[in-house]
Amino acid sequence: MTMQLLRKIHRWCGIVLAALLVVIALSGAVAAFRGDFVRIALPAARGPASDPASYGPALEAFVAANPDVMVSAKLAPYDLPLHAVFLKAGERAWIDAQGQVVDRGRGTRGIGEWALQLHHKLLIGETGEIITGIVAIAGIGMIISGLFIYWPARRAFSWRLWPASGKRLALLKSHRNLALVLAIPLFLQFSSGAAMVFEGTLAKLPGFVMPKAPTVTDAGPANWSAIIALARDATPGGAVRAVATPRSADRPFVVTVQQPGDINPEGATRVFVAGGKVVGIADPAQHGAGARILSSMMGVHTLNYIGGLPAQLLLALLGVLLAAVAAMGGLAWLRSPGRTSVKA
Repeated sequence: MTMQLLRKIHRWCGIVLAALLVVIALSGAVAAFRGDFVRIALPAARGPASDPASYGPALEAFVAANPDVMVSAKLAPYDLPLHAVFLKAGERAWIDAQGQVVDRGRGTRGIGEWALQLHHKLLIGETGEIITGIVAIAGIGMIISGLFIYWPARRAFSWRLWPASGKRLALLKSHRNLALVLAIPLFLQFSSGAAMVFEGTLAKLPGFVMPKAPTVTDAGPANWSAIIALARDATPGGAVRAVATPRSADRPFVVTVQQPGDINPEGATRVFVAGGKVVGIADPAQHGAGARILSSMMGVHTLNYIGGLPAQLLLALLGVLLAAVAAMGGLAWLRSPGRTSVKA
């Protein structure tokens, strides 16, 4: 009786999730190459990554020409020779190593960014982000329930991962076989994706809490060369990934750093600078296993522990295969919605 109930739950959850999983998986496969799409769209993006020594001067040149508009910046993302500067009113500018604007606009621009927003938020903002988080949690449940359902028939497993025909039984067998092969990587993708969506909630739990930006009397001028230099001195061996202006008059500048051993591609350590000195450091490595695990979720989700083109190709392949698992399950149900399982 319990197994029959589990089969029904697995089947109906799969039916509800199938279309969403296909969209999320395939858009994630495309988003894995978003840096390459920037290179295709912008000639100035073709070349080696910017010299870290140029980060400060580039930001200062941009701010001098465009005062009071910068909110934050990602420095040489995707190993580009450009920086992504986020501006007030929702604009973003790509600037080169001399601080010259090579592209500026509002909203989602380009195939890679469009795919990322579809993958992350289904193009409907915060509501879409919550939906993708729920789908990720449900995906974990689907993996666990699937393992329980098919474990009694595990001897029937074969390496036929693509169906021999479009018949229901062939679809279900390949759905089962491919899902079993992908169980561990998909569990990591679903769990890391859910953790990223609900990071704000998890970060409030005991063992996950990180220090917040301290209160300051005066953050001082935006001398980005000096601010970045202070952050580098405070994190020897680290790579500066992003900067942010003070959120209010009593908050410091924030420099985000990727320290040695940190797999988060955007960096997990935040260095707070005000008045020409470092006023605080939030390093997950110094705040327990929970904080370290939570800060590493983006690295797990993007396979940054592998890195480079191999990680991009594996992410794309994983997205396509997840879409195939969902599609085969959905198509099998459409072939004969009254039947629910395969035993051989």
